[in-house]
Amino acid sequence: MYRTPLTSNRVILRLIITIYMLLFLLAITASGYFFTSVIQAKPIELINLLKYILLFLLFLILLVQAFRAMSLRPARIRSLAGSTRNFKWLFTITLLLTLLFRFGLIKTVNGQFIEISNLQIGLVTTAALFCFWSDAILNKHG
Repeated sequence: MYRTPLTSNRVILRLIITIYMLLFLLAITASGYFFTSVIQAKPIELINLLKYILLFLLFLILLVQAFRAMSLRPARIRSLAGSTRNFKWLFTITLLLTLLFRFGLIKTVNGQFIEISNLQIGLVTTAALFCFWSDAILNKHG
């Protein structure tokens, strides 16, 4: 028999899991979109083909884990927490790179600046904060 979290914690856990499910669905959709552009290119580059197939499979597996975590069993929550643990560092590195591009400290290969909007910085910051917060909550209940 497994121990269920308190009612308020269950709502928060389900909210976190639902947000991760939406992120994984968005990533699957984006991978599929980029996959179709790779298929349309002539000749088809094998490395790009494999890259988007693997990304699609990765996010599909993460989506299945999120669905399984909706049961709120500690083992399922631990599994999801382990799978999403590195997202906080991924988004933190992305935020740092975004800020470096925004302040002009990094340029493209041909020496051009990349335009970064405040909306993009806000979205990446929000994602990073969510990942840190959700990691702490998932590890506490998993």
